[in-house]
Parts: sequence; structure tokens; C-alpha cells
Amino acid sequence: MNKTSDILTKQYIKLCNERDLLTKECEDLPVGSIQQKKIKNGVYFYRQYREGTTVKTVFVPGDQLTEVSKSIKRRKEIEKRLKEINTEISQLIKALGSEIHGIPEFKDYKPVKNVDYKDYTMYMSHLAHEIKRLGKDEFVIEYSGVRESGVRARYLKALINYLTKKENTKAYASANIVLDPLTYQMYFTYGKKDILGSRLKNAVPEFLMQGLLITNIQEAVGGTLS
Repeated sequence: MNKTSDILTKQYIKLCNERDLLTKECEDLPVGSIQQKKIKNGVYFYRQYREGTTVKTVFVPGDQLTEVSKSIKRRKEIEKRLKEINTEISQLIKALGSEIHGIPEFKDYKPVKNVDYKDYTMYMSHLAHEIKRLGKDEFVIEYSGVRESGVRARYLKALINYLTKKENTKAYASANIVLDPLTYQMYFTYGKKDILGSRLKNAVPEFLMQGLLITNIQEAVGGTLS
């Protein structure tokens, strides 16, 4: 990593840390705005906010008005800053290119849906059987010259890198990530978005460098590797 990349990486990590802190703070702050209503001879204050397509109203006692107003203002300030941070982070990801995969703190992967998972799963199974048939060394020799395309090419490259422990290979220059079939189902079908973080912590580096989320090589290659 050159000097410029090092500076960009430090800025990326700094922004991610700031984003995490602000996001956590924002979770405890009220949404909406303060509305005033005159009822008979009195003036009453309410916090109005939208929940889906429904507009909700919550009464705000007079002795809490100042505190609630400050909290709402703070939330709006945070939301504005978070938009700025996300824009800056997107620019840094683009500037860093494939080097972004080498940052341990990188967490801005974007799962993609346009993958033929039937073909992907069958290809993983096919390579697992090939390793079992040929043995690891012969597999690497025979398949190093094989030319694939798309996800197949990235998976094969990652698998060979894993088997040979090859380092400093060219990474996939994108933040898009192809999930393993199980994570895909949990993430997209059941809407469990929080699963991505825990799965990324256990991701195999050689596959992650190719934009593929694989957490268990034993499963990925049919239990043939030790």
C-alpha cells in the first residue's frame, strides 16, 4: 500500500468509527418535530413523526419541552452528518479500489442478488469433487490454467489462492459481495440484515478478496481440506 492509499485508509477508518458512534447515539434520540396546538385557552405541545404511512402524535409535557426539542435537533444534526460521512466513504471506496479488501475494518460490502445460485452451488460442489479426485496439488496444477468467467472465475481464483497460500494477488475491485447460499437466504429472504456483520468476521480472506463471502472452507470444498 503506497503513501496515498495509507492516508485514504486512515481517513476511511476514522470516518467509519465516527459513523458507528453517531449511529449509536442516534438510536436513542427521538424522531419527528414539535408541533403546537391551541386547545381552548391553553397551548399544548406534541411530537409528531411518521411511522410507515401513519403520522403519529405524542404529547410533550411542558417541563420536557426543552429537552425533547434539543434531542430532536441533535438527531437532525447527526442524520445530516451521517449523509456526509456515507458520501465521503463511498468516494474513498472508489478511490482505494481493490485495496479496500485489505482493510480489516472494511464493512461497507453491498450484497448482490443477481447471481445464479444454482450454478454457483453446483460449481462449488464440482470443484470439491475434483479436489477429492485429484488431490490438492494436482488440482492446483490442472485448474490453474482453466479460464472461467464471472463468479465462477472469482471462486476458482480464490480457491487456488487458498490452497496455495498465495499472497499479494490482485483483488476484486468492488465493494459488491456475493453471499454464500445460506447467508443469501437469511439476508434477502428472511430480512436478517444483521447476519452480514457476524458472517464477515468469519469470512475466509482469500475469498473475501474476490468479493465472495465464504466462511467455512470445509463446506465450500466438500470437507476434503484439513
